[in-house]
Amino acid sequence: MIVMEYLPNGDLQSLISQGTRFSVEEQLNITYQILDALNYLHQRGISHRDIKPANILFDENMHPKLIDFGMSCENAASSHTFCGTPFFMAPEIINTDNYDGKKSDIWSLAITLHVMATYVFPFNYQSEVQYLKDVQAKKLFFQNKAQGIMGNIIKEMLICEPKERPSSKEIIEMIEQYCAQHFIVLSSKANQVSRPNTSLPRIVKPNQCLCNGMKLNCPVKINRYSDKMLLRLISHGLKCF
Repeated sequence: MIVMEYLPNGDLQSLISQGTRFSVEEQLNITYQILDALNYLHQRGISHRDIKPANILFDENMHPKLIDFGMSCENAASSHTFCGTPFFMAPEIINTDNYDGKKSDIWSLAITLHVMATYVFPFNYQSEVQYLKDVQAKKLFFQNKAQGIMGNIIKEMLICEPKERPSSKEIIEMIEQYCAQHFIVLSSKANQVSRPNTSLPRIVKPNQCLCNGMKLNCPVKINRYSDKMLLRLISHGLKCF
């Protein structure tokens, strides 16, 4: 028997789909606590490799918890496996055979934070085929629509060159400095989030099909990525959302 922590308040993906609006302070607290967990992993040479809204759950006090370590690996500085959830995958996972899993986690978290802050992705691709093509051609176009401090945090993280991305510890220090200057308390107890009556822009539903019975939130794991695999994905056809 496996005993696991009870997390009754659902995942970030579901909360966003239900129209939950997070204040800036709440967004900072969620970001700070997830980064704290990520920094703990990275300091021990472990990368998560599948960070996305569906893998962030909340306990009874609305503390965020990073879950699903099925794609995680040790020796994070040298990873080879093509894995993750397509629109949250860092460019280097698609383009190279060897990448730093810690840096790819930073990219995936940046996409997640952008979705949390704006309810949309920072790019407007109608299919993952085009996304994969543009990443391979180094023509990936994205626009940071987040404002204020969250926009600044995402801007620092959402850099195509992995070596130029900050570490989880550096982003933590950035948040701590901002909160100290603006008298925002960062604690382990985030405030209860509000649930507005007004409808908000919708993002892709968790159960929306991607291709061939695959779901958007289903991670992809391929032991060795190649152009042949890309052609195989394209030949199957990917549905637009």
